[in-house]
Amino acid sequence: MVEHLPFKQVVVGSIPARLTMPFFVYILFDKNKDSYYIGQTNNLNRRISQHQKKQAKFTKRGNWELVYQEEHNSRSAAVKREKYLKSLKSKKYIAQVLAKD
Repeated sequence: MVEHLPFKQVVVGSIPARLTMPFFVYILFDKNKDSYYIGQTNNLNRRISQHQKKQAKFTKRGNWELVYQEEHNSRSAAVKREKYLKSLKSKKYIAQVLAKD
């Protein structure tokens, strides 16, 4: 019997080269502040829970709602995408990203 693991396994030859898990880039929105928060994590449910429980510094105040998420195969890809989205610095451009989803 083969046990299915909750992450992807990359195999080179017959030896696993490394184990990978998905990483997420996400966008939260606060209607009252008309403000976005962009972040990345390897456990989206846990991270959203931290935001909702006011355990995250930037989102302590406000009523943040998850409006967008995307999955990446590596932390470096997720960080790169997060930095790109943060570089947009305009609600108009972030809204365009959201509209494409």
